[in-house]
Amino acid sequence: MHENVERRSLSADRPLSESVVRAIADAEDIEPAQVASRVYDVVDPDALDRLFRPANDQTRREDAQLFFRLDDYEVTIQGGELVVVRPARPAGSLEQN
Repeated sequence: MHENVERRSLSADRPLSESVVRAIADAEDIEPAQVASRVYDVVDPDALDRLFRPANDQTRREDAQLFFRLDDYEVTIQGGELVVVRPARPAGSLEQN
């Protein structure tokens, strides 16, 4: 596991779920195909894409956040615009980043 934090601004021309897979793959230094099935065991890709889709009036869901843990990583999606992948903190840790 790498100790760096992977931050990725999300692209409007790529589904959010695909960007999440790519960010985790980059953090692990592996191909996206090697991580996709593990991500989809934790998060439904269609639900993820719908959750952060702009509202009917096209306003962005800037306040929305989603957090999940995948293996040794914590993944945070912020406002549908940024995904952050960082090494997971030990259970019971109160450290904030």
